[in-house]
Order: sequence, then structure tokens, then C-alpha cells
Amino acid sequence: RGRPVQVYHGVEAVTSRAKSIPGAELIPVLVNGTAGVIVVVQGRPFAILGFIVSGGKIAEIDGFAGHERVARLVAGFIPG
Repeated sequence: RGRPVQVYHGVEAVTSRAKSIPGAELIPVLVNGTAGVIVVVQGRPFAILGFIVSGGKIAEIDGFAGHERVARLVAGFIPG
């Protein structure tokens, strides 16, 4: 079922994999009761990210991507 889970630890490990997506829109949402975003690219949901905050800093980011999977989960949150 999909790709295996990948876990990264530390600021450098996470930021080295972060990529800017031109034209991406972030829609703030609650993910399991905590801060999160839906990432929309070219009008289509692309990813969901949930943030765990500790001591005023992001301590953990949980997320997944895939247009079809994300679209099913965010139905009703994004117009269209």
C-alpha cells in the first residue's frame, strides 16, 4: 500500500528535503485536533501536513501526499 513511511530527525534532515512548490496554496486546517495545512497545487489537493508544537516550536510534522488519496480526505474542505 503506497510507499513505506520515511522518518527524518533533526532540523537539517527535514529542511534538506523540504522543497518549495511554485504556486502552492496552504489552507489552514485542524489535523487530529492540532494545527495543520492542506497543500493545494494548481487547484488540486496535493498533501496534508499536521504539526505537533512543543515549547513554541514545531517538534514534529506528520504528512502524506498523493492527489487521489488526499482528495478523498479533504472533500468538502476545498471548493470545486
